[in-house]
Amino acid sequence: MDSLDLIFEQTTPYTPVVFILSPGSDPTADLMKLADRCGFGGGKFKYLSLGQGQEGAALALLEGAIQHGQWLMLQNCHLLVSFLRELEKQLELMEKPNPEYRLWLTTDPTPTFPIGILQRSLKDLTTERQGDVVSPKLFTTALEHVFELTIWKGYGIDINSECLTRLRSVDDVVVMAQSLNKPVVTEPPNGLKLNLRNTYFKTRAQSLEECPHPHFKKLVYVLAFFHAVVQERRKYDKIGWNISYDFGESDFIVSMQILETYLQRCNVTKGPVPWATLKFLFGEVMYGGRVIDDFDRRVVGTYMDEYMGEFLFDVFQPFHLYRDAHADYVIPPDGNRDAYIGAGVALRAYACECDAARSICMCRQLWRMFIPSTTPVRCAISTPRELSSFFARRLRSRRFALANGRSRQSIEAGSARASAIILSSVSFRFRYPLQSANFLSEKLRKHLTSEFIDTLPLVNTPEVFGLHPNAEIGYFSQAVREMWEHLVELQPQTSEGGGAMSREDFIDYVAVDILGKLPPEYEIWRVRKQFEMSITPTLVVLLQELERFNRLIKRMRTTLSLLRKALAGEIGMDAVLDNVAYSLFNGQLPNVWRALAPATRKSLGGWIEHFLQRVGQYTHWATKEEPVVIWLSGIQIPESYLTAHVQMACRLYTWPLDRSTQFTRVTRWTSSDDVEERPTTGCYVRGLYLEGARWDLEDGCLRRSHPKVLVTELPIMYIIPIEAHKLKLQNTLRTPVYTTSQRRNAMGVGLVFESDLWTAEHRSHWILQGVCLIMNTD
Repeated sequence: MDSLDLIFEQTTPYTPVVFILSPGSDPTADLMKLADRCGFGGGKFKYLSLGQGQEGAALALLEGAIQHGQWLMLQNCHLLVSFLRELEKQLELMEKPNPEYRLWLTTDPTPTFPIGILQRSLKDLTTERQGDVVSPKLFTTALEHVFELTIWKGYGIDINSECLTRLRSVDDVVVMAQSLNKPVVTEPPNGLKLNLRNTYFKTRAQSLEECPHPHFKKLVYVLAFFHAVVQERRKYDKIGWNISYDFGESDFIVSMQILETYLQRCNVTKGPVPWATLKFLFGEVMYGGRVIDDFDRRVVGTYMDEYMGEFLFDVFQPFHLYRDAHADYVIPPDGNRDAYIGAGVALRAYACECDAARSICMCRQLWRMFIPSTTPVRCAISTPRELSSFFARRLRSRRFALANGRSRQSIEAGSARASAIILSSVSFRFRYPLQSANFLSEKLRKHLTSEFIDTLPLVNTPEVFGLHPNAEIGYFSQAVREMWEHLVELQPQTSEGGGAMSREDFIDYVAVDILGKLPPEYEIWRVRKQFEMSITPTLVVLLQELERFNRLIKRMRTTLSLLRKALAGEIGMDAVLDNVAYSLFNGQLPNVWRALAPATRKSLGGWIEHFLQRVGQYTHWATKEEPVVIWLSGIQIPESYLTAHVQMACRLYTWPLDRSTQFTRVTRWTSSDDVEERPTTGCYVRGLYLEGARWDLEDGCLRRSHPKVLVTELPIMYIIPIEAHKLKLQNTLRTPVYTTSQRRNAMGVGLVFESDLWTAEHRSHWILQGVCLIMNTD
């Protein structure tokens, strides 16, 4: 039984279903299938994607659905929260709706979602995510609780105690089913293996047999593998994708249809596979069409080059999607759908009064005690009919008994309530010792198919996706950072007694300390007068930078002074001062300062140190001369400084500005003191950090990162202006330079310029590893 079927059983016309979406999940297709099964396909199923100006259409559809007993699905409710308040009123005023009417809502997590709708909706957590792991000890404790209570022994249940003992040593137990009383949270499967299994499970078995081309099934598997990989890269945050994309089931389905269309044509014409066309349609249209960042699009294109080509079918050098000492991801031989995911054996624990048993499904490790590991077993939610039929057909009468005078037919004819009857009616008696399990497997083997995907590891290393193992460290570090930020929000904002400094005294102490470090505002008129005989584009940049920096100094001094007065009770505390006080107490950068400063992820202490270094560079530049080696992170808008040097080169060599560009060269200098004179054109910059790789100073090229070293400082870089038509580089990687490790956001903010790094390896290796340069460490 599908999870949506279980949800539908609990719905009424008065209880809307709210789907809280996760990236890559979309219940629309599954809901349409459910509607067809329930007789609500076609005109009885209405849906509308909400957006600006859709309020009237949504209300009209709602009124029609209530009156005529239709299903209505409103998508992307988070985009029109104002309408949801009107929807809440309509649901409150609704009287005697058609009993067949149902309302389905989808939304991203948003704090402004009306609480009234949530209270009316289903109120327990349901997740489509498969593969969540629980402790074997917890699992066996639950089983003992279920099977050792007197009420269960009365039904003749007899489980070998050795089974429970051995269960404690298994690696993991997979949770498959949960109760259904909260807004529905939809998530894609977690892990490459479960993602592949989910993709094939949702693919019609007939669709794999409709194309006679000999390469069709292999290419479908490669496409499914690619589909899983691009989703799993999201786990690694910015080193995976600059922007998180919602690759979903529809992308794979349409891509599979495109593949079938072209291979059908090839089969008729006996022509070659049109690889260039397929790679363009998959990488630039279907999946690439969702990608808005150029460097993310480059990643998708690289995967296409790695996964699509005649090399897939090389007999002498078999292709491996990935291979190491622990796993080998190969393309499986052709077979039907069950050959990939297996027909399998399913078992579910049922109980009348114990919720623990209802929520636990035995995983493969449990079955390995009774059948060999070569026999495929699939965890799934079984209906009472399926479960009773399995025991009666597969285990025969010697291992299957109905107690309390019940018949097999009476169980099959029962309602959903029969899930409780099953446990009270079936007697599990494993009459054969565990070492004789081969006898049982021989009886079952002819009914089961091989299950290729189940042989894949449940847990993947980042290397499977082309990433460095260090990417996992960054993933966990980000998770800890977010957890810490939430914990800080939960901690008390007042200090206890006992002689410790009070919260107000501590904030005042920090404010006084920062005030003492603030420099006076720069006299811009004096700087302009000092250099009035040589006004250059870089001097204009300096004057603009000093003007911005003065605004920051003034804002810091003003807010800190007002905060001290508010703490002393001389003035009232407003929202701005309250945020400054909160930030100083927790070691964070106040929002009013952040708005006037370069982007950063530093804590308050690290940011103050960075601030003082900026003061030093600005002071040297304003009073003496432009630094020979510029600290690019110390400039608020570094793009303007680099553009200024291109302008100066264009004036010197009379180049057209719109036909000029720049390229980079990494020098062997590691310190500014090593540089004796400034270049004729261009500039030297320092303070760049390499993420996803390291720099080999001796060979002057990219190398793999050392274990547990996430970023390394790059030597001084020379940025050189040049006419665009003369730029011809080989064996280099075009590498983005970002302000922080947050890289680029959906609005394009964060990318500063593109550098050229020499590499001895193929560029695809570094592209998939997410190599970039950042100007600020965390």
